[in-house]
Amino acid sequence: MLSKTLLTAAAATLFASANAHLFIQTPQPIPGTAPKDPLDPSGSNFPCHGVDVSGMEGGTKMAAGSMQPLTFDLGGGANTAVHGGGSCQVSITYETDAAKLKQPSSWKVIYSVMGGCPAFAAGNLATSTDCTSGSENECMNTFKFKVPEEVKNGNAVLAWTWFNNVGNREMYMNCAAVTFSGGKDKIDTLPNMFVANLAAVDSCPTTESMNVQFPNPGKYVTTMETPAGAQKTFALAVPTGAGCSGGGDAPAPTQLPAPQLPASTPAARAVLLLQPPLLPLPPPRLRLLPLSLLLQLPPPLPLRLLPQAPLGLAVTAPPAAPGIGVRAAAERVSFSASFLFSPLLISCIYIASHSFASPNTPFPTLRE
Repeated sequence: MLSKTLLTAAAATLFASANAHLFIQTPQPIPGTAPKDPLDPSGSNFPCHGVDVSGMEGGTKMAAGSMQPLTFDLGGGANTAVHGGGSCQVSITYETDAAKLKQPSSWKVIYSVMGGCPAFAAGNLATSTDCTSGSENECMNTFKFKVPEEVKNGNAVLAWTWFNNVGNREMYMNCAAVTFSGGKDKIDTLPNMFVANLAAVDSCPTTESMNVQFPNPGKYVTTMETPAGAQKTFALAVPTGAGCSGGGDAPAPTQLPAPQLPASTPAARAVLLLQPPLLPLPPPRLRLLPLSLLLQLPPPLPLRLLPQAPLGLAVTAPPAAPGIGVRAAAERVSFSASFLFSPLLISCIYIASHSFASPNTPFPTLRE
């Protein structure tokens, strides 16, 4: 009699343990892709717990722009292992090559939830029930996501992935067959699925007791705020460490236009700023060009071939920091543009360029 009682208690314990974890109810998961266990830490059964989902047909019909429910199987109240909630994503793929399906870049995120997925709880729930409002704790949240216009029409596989707060560093994944319509086929503009805690796929570790803040959640994202009265609050944190490159391709940074020089006068001003040197400069040494070399320089171009833009030279007082400030602007003294090409100016430039040379720098030999 005692043995029968012990066996009955052990069976009940095993049944409760087997029903502790959760999985999605809608969209309806593909058989075999929604066990209550997380993915293997090695990543060997990524994606979809190793089920071949290539070439899936049929499934839940979803039109671009429609609102779709994301709900969880409560298991009659027994699926209580929410592990303090966490963050989750909904991703899709059209890939039919089994090898490429194992690449996170083949999965594109259409919805991200940061915090409160699937619940706000300090640990696991006492019993699994759906929340009836947005201000409840210790119950199962349900979500609605909008099918983005970027989807491509036709058959696809949808994945729900979840990173828990409390317990082992794990990644959960369920998969469902779907059929899209009304999309604009801009799937490549969506970010890649975030993958973590899988050695063979992406070893990026998540942090316990922290809601994952996805590095690139996409533009369709919900950030859940912990309701008042929660037993415990989990802050958001971007995963860091080896392999944490950011959940796929982030949008390219905005390219700023090249700065334009002001043109407040008919002739555009040219401004040249010399930054203060980092180290003190050695004493200048004056170097002159041999007259024979100057005589070999070409004569200035005819004035009629040169632009007659006014050129002024103004020397400002040195700034407080060590250095020289020079501003070339069309304000003070006007010179003929042909002066720019004269031997005298070329000689001056040469002298100036060597005036600050190091004393140890040998002067180049000039042959006559």
